[in-house]
Amino acid sequence: HTLLALRARLGCDTEDLGIIRDEPRSLETALDRAAGSADALVTSGGVSAGDRDFTRELLSRLGRVHFWNIAMRPGRPMAFGRLQSGGNSCLMFALPGNPVASAVACIQFVRGALLRMMGCAAAELPLLQARARHAIAKKAGRTEFLRGIIRRDDDGTSVGLTGPQGSAMLSSLCQADCLIVLSHDQGNVAEGDRVAVLLLDGLM
Repeated sequence: HTLLALRARLGCDTEDLGIIRDEPRSLETALDRAAGSADALVTSGGVSAGDRDFTRELLSRLGRVHFWNIAMRPGRPMAFGRLQSGGNSCLMFALPGNPVASAVACIQFVRGALLRMMGCAAAELPLLQARARHAIAKKAGRTEFLRGIIRRDDDGTSVGLTGPQGSAMLSSLCQADCLIVLSHDQGNVAEGDRVAVLLLDGLM
């Protein structure tokens, strides 16, 4: 539902292929159908490295994987490539299965690509600056997207976390009005530090 809402905001014609079993034959049938009828396919789940994760393997066999695994959190196990079926092909965005991870990956990667495919200038989403209301632990070496709530008062604009940040916790995204974006090389954030903020208004 979250991914459908994100794409509906862009004005895409979307077909929901439903839930496909984590079984290679069922997945291959669905991928083959999508390649023959869609310009782009967005999937969620089955793209990590577990025993039942077949999506990336099938994309590699039926087309080409351009990249897999992103230095980001949430959203690391994402694959992108081109899916082929007969003489037809489509772009494929294989997003993680956890709902927050798939939503963040969709905002960061799928949105801009679909806008370009529709002939729009895919301008980067603007980042604002806000003061962190509390300390945030962060390891350098990956970009992190944390769900936050903006507040404006006499001291300016500040941002705080919605609570626990597990990528399976859709409630943390439902409560948020922004994403706190901590860059790849950034480390721990102290209370009062300035952080980059991406507003969710208009995206979902």
